Amino acid sequence: MKRLVWLLIFSLNVHAQEPQDVVRISTNLVQVDVVVTKDGKRVTDLKAADFEILEDGRRQPITNFAFLSVKSVKSAASTAAAGAPSVPQAPPQPNEIRRTLAIVVDDLGMSFHSMANLRQYLRNFLNEGLGPDDLVAIIRTGGEVGALQQFTTDRRVLASAVADLKWNPCSRVGVSVLSSERSLTAGIAPEAQMQGRVPPDRSPGSAQVDRPTLGNESNACSVGSSVNYSLSAIRYVLRGMGDLPGRKSLMIVSDNLPMERQEHAPSDFGFKRPIRSDANLIDVWTQSTNYADGLQGLADQAIRSSVVIYGVSSQRLQTTAPQPADEISFPPPGTRVRPEQPNPLTKLMNTRTAELQKNFVGAELLAKETGGFVIRNRNDFGLDRVLEDQNGYYLIGYRPATETLDRKLHKIQVRVKRAGFTVRTRAGFYGVTETPVGPTTERDRMNKALVSPFGANEMAVRLTALFADHPAQGSMLRSFVVVDAKDLTFTPTPDGLHMAKFDVSSVLFGENGGVVARQDSRGVVALSQALYECSQREGVVYAFDVPVKRAGAFQLRVALRDAATQRIGAAGQFVQTPNLSNGQLALSGILLYADADSRTDDQTWRALVRRRFQPGASLVFGYTIYNAALDKKTSLPQLTTQTFVFRDAVKIYSSEKEKVTADQADLKRIATGARLQLGPALTPGEYVVQIVVEDQVAKRTVTQVTQFEVIR
Repeated sequence: MKRLVWLLIFSLNVHAQEPQDVVRISTNLVQVDVVVTKDGKRVTDLKAADFEILEDGRRQPITNFAFLSVKSVKSAASTAAAGAPSVPQAPPQPNEIRRTLAIVVDDLGMSFHSMANLRQYLRNFLNEGLGPDDLVAIIRTGGEVGALQQFTTDRRVLASAVADLKWNPCSRVGVSVLSSERSLTAGIAPEAQMQGRVPPDRSPGSAQVDRPTLGNESNACSVGSSVNYSLSAIRYVLRGMGDLPGRKSLMIVSDNLPMERQEHAPSDFGFKRPIRSDANLIDVWTQSTNYADGLQGLADQAIRSSVVIYGVSSQRLQTTAPQPADEISFPPPGTRVRPEQPNPLTKLMNTRTAELQKNFVGAELLAKETGGFVIRNRNDFGLDRVLEDQNGYYLIGYRPATETLDRKLHKIQVRVKRAGFTVRTRAGFYGVTETPVGPTTERDRMNKALVSPFGANEMAVRLTALFADHPAQGSMLRSFVVVDAKDLTFTPTPDGLHMAKFDVSSVLFGENGGVVARQDSRGVVALSQALYECSQREGVVYAFDVPVKRAGAFQLRVALRDAATQRIGAAGQFVQTPNLSNGQLALSGILLYADADSRTDDQTWRALVRRRFQPGASLVFGYTIYNAALDKKTSLPQLTTQTFVFRDAVKIYSSEKEKVTADQADLKRIATGARLQLGPALTPGEYVVQIVVEDQVAKRTVTQVTQFEVIR
């Protein structure tokens, strides 16, 4: 599918031979994406004559019209056989992406209960709602925020992101969406100095008053407004999405994204002395903070990046009635009560209803401005509604006037001439005629290759990373890169060798896309004539170790650049590293290569990375078992191993359980392996090997998987 630019279709003149030049864009057509619904269902059979479009209030003649369907096929993950290991599919190319979805979980604005419900919902949504050509990222607003490298079609990466979703102690929402009531009723009129302020009939709860830092006390949650942090994180994601393909949408999942926030403080707060936790807080005043400018800026950024924003309220269905945890005081019998003073229960329910409505006004503004909608008052979050809305749209175009190309925001209105239809589109577009893209430094190009979900394809690069633990060096990822030798520039040396130089950069991305480690190095290979000829057929191997200081799920990305031509290739892999310090049973990565007596070590490493074998090959695989428990009588481990092979999530082979011989000095690191004979008539395609190790002493089982391809 051709990449679509939702607001403007440009005529591009790109001079690839002039990397320092800019991309010159002449605008000759404005195209607006439009979704039409009737009674909540999408309408797909309208004609151009049914629409009218206005730019800044002036009607424009429609010159181009089409309905585009981008519906994705159902994911194969939901039809996988029971017990089949989860493995990545082949990464799609940019022109294969149908929908690009950013699920932004605003953990800075979610309650403990909402986060728990969302985590369970997303587990099912990943398996049942997404297609294999959906490019998806799950990003939290709290903490360090990554962007592009988190967009993936690998369900393992997304499942890891869901597992990392936890309630943020710095959230502006407490354990529940609605905090418990702590009210004090005043039976007499407020003092004169309190006139014009909030009536002193309610004492703020702990969730409503931020305690300032005392002296040099550290309090990370008290700095600034978390609403601004949420908006900054969303803006960062929107900027990154500008370069991505497909029908792009961003879902903001939050309990609290308001247009305005009222901050409570005690009436005796003098800005010079802090509030102590044991202070007697009764009378309060309020100070309002307005976020309209920041929200409008987000809408503008979404328009520039061609992203539709949807608001998903994680509040779910809430009751505003009194709860057992509420402490509501009523006037004592005989107390004089003002006639206009409402009943405490009625006031509580009205206040909570208004609070729930105001909590999501900011998200409603973003959805309205960008052509999306808000999902609220549902217990199932309703992300399937967003996917359905993204399945198709009308693309309506017109020829702009000269004054349109003035780099300003122009308002857009689209109407259906017949009654009963609901039309959603963006609020406007920017009349930009040129977009400079250079010059950029070589480091900038390498950085872009490292973070892009598609990498760089100027060179053919493959990556294999295996977890291992060394007694002296600790835990690491043994990483092997194979690059097509035809993409490297070799020069002859005086001693008859063939030499090539290249730069290698690797980044280990951790939780929420944060950078855990980065390495930059210069690689040099000098090959004899025989090895040079072999590398022209099988590629050049570059090996390096990436230290891993903690357990968890990571994305390792590698970019390689030829020093002579500056061409770049990139690859990535999702890896999970176990925690060996807790003494639990664990496995290393699996070495897999074809057994051949004539192979050199260099050829073996190539086979390990490429993992492409002919039918009938005899495969050798090896791995290390960590932290096996020892039998008290023999002081030896009792381990069994079993091998399974899957094709298209269907088990096609399983071995018998075999005992592991542990005749090694270091029983905390038991190296073992086996052979696997491929049948001569084996069907070409992708296969998965799963190793299952059982510790009969500790009564524990661990698994590890790897992939290989059969070719002819």
